[in-house]
Amino acid sequence: MQRSLGRVLAWVVFTVGLAWFLYAGTVRVGAGHWLGQRLRVQVIWSRFLAFLADHGANSTMVGLVVLTAALTLLGSLGLLWWVMGQRIGDAEPPVALDEA
Repeated sequence: MQRSLGRVLAWVVFTVGLAWFLYAGTVRVGAGHWLGQRLRVQVIWSRFLAFLADHGANSTMVGLVVLTAALTLLGSLGLLWWVMGQRIGDAEPPVALDEA
């Protein structure tokens, strides 16, 4: 029980941290017009979606980009949960074939 509680707490802390970063985090931009500036993640994301729309992407395509990003984030959280549940040495030993 202790191991699973620790896993749950670690996963929740990571998830909350990731959500906070996506909501209020800042990143130093390494390319483009804003080279070297620190911008909020929300600003970068909204500018990226506006860039797609400005270059001819219709609302369906922009929606698919948003959906893909959301599914990727959820999938990464699911994968993290699965990996944290793995234990070293849990694999069953190989089965010896009976020689008859």
